[in-house]
Amino acid sequence: MSKTFLQDGRNLDRLYERVSSFLLETYGPQNLNPRKIMISGFKAAGKNAAEYGLAWPEEYVPEGNERYPILHNLQTGMYGPISQYPYATYGSSYCTGSNLYKDCSLLCKISVLRLKQTTVLGQICCRNHQFLENLKSMDESYRARQLQLIFAFGADRSDFSDIIEDVTLRTAMADVIQEINRLRIRNWCDNPADAGKYDITVIWALRGRKQGEYDLADEDFYEKLMRRVMEYFGSDPADKNDYRYIPSKLHPRRKTTEKQGTLMCKIAAWWEALPYGKEYTLADMAAGVGVNKKLLSATLRKEQNAHFLQQMQGEDNCNIRKSGARACYIYTKPAKEKEPEYIQETFDFAKMM
Repeated sequence: MSKTFLQDGRNLDRLYERVSSFLLETYGPQNLNPRKIMISGFKAAGKNAAEYGLAWPEEYVPEGNERYPILHNLQTGMYGPISQYPYATYGSSYCTGSNLYKDCSLLCKISVLRLKQTTVLGQICCRNHQFLENLKSMDESYRARQLQLIFAFGADRSDFSDIIEDVTLRTAMADVIQEINRLRIRNWCDNPADAGKYDITVIWALRGRKQGEYDLADEDFYEKLMRRVMEYFGSDPADKNDYRYIPSKLHPRRKTTEKQGTLMCKIAAWWEALPYGKEYTLADMAAGVGVNKKLLSATLRKEQNAHFLQQMQGEDNCNIRKSGARACYIYTKPAKEKEPEYIQETFDFAKMM
């Protein structure tokens, strides 16, 4: 989940509720061992973690509306949160040096700490002497404009976007890898036959993609982070046997043709409404959605709409034919192909506790 998405308190609340429900539904309360589970997430969401029965922040005072989903003590019948350990917040000693979680075998990680771009720029200036010297020697008006873009609108609009994103990504990766490795090292064993007794499971609530759908040319920061971390640990983002992808219910991934109110969504709806075998031209389509042909063509040629354009044209342009001396192209609506159902073939979480 992106930082922007979670700035809305309602989204943050729904995310923590969803994570709690997922753990309870997937494992079952009777199979969740609070002594084996570590929950980590944002410091600002400590109350959310407690309210939905994930874990309590340090020195948390109950307010009376918290979930108590797990039986902690069979003798006393006392119930408590999913993890009996403190809620580990990013940047705290619980994530960077505490041995409190040394016996945990399940890490439930909610999103990730992403540093502000202005903070990252300061890091680069302090650690990269050559970058700082280049910055100082730049034309003053150019330098001022680049810094204005970064501080006012974000690094994406500046000429420093590549280096800032690279450092931001590697910093986030280091935090995630350290957090996972600390549990892996504590549960290390030398005998491969006993590995099943010591391995760990990581459930990471972050925006990712299905196996085989990672696209280096079209992935956002969080997708790139997820892919790079998986690759670091030897997981193949294209292999269903290496990890389990769980489609988001809170922030579902939508294709450009599914984003309501956009021109591409209107184009797709018009095209879908055509009967099988119906012939049409781009002029017909433009008139149908209320735009001129030039704007329609420009929209269809955008990289993010390439999949839809391929559907229209067909393999080897089999759905297009030329007609008349003025090079008018006539399209034919093909029969709708059923998209393959996504099936998770392996990774039964309930058997991994």
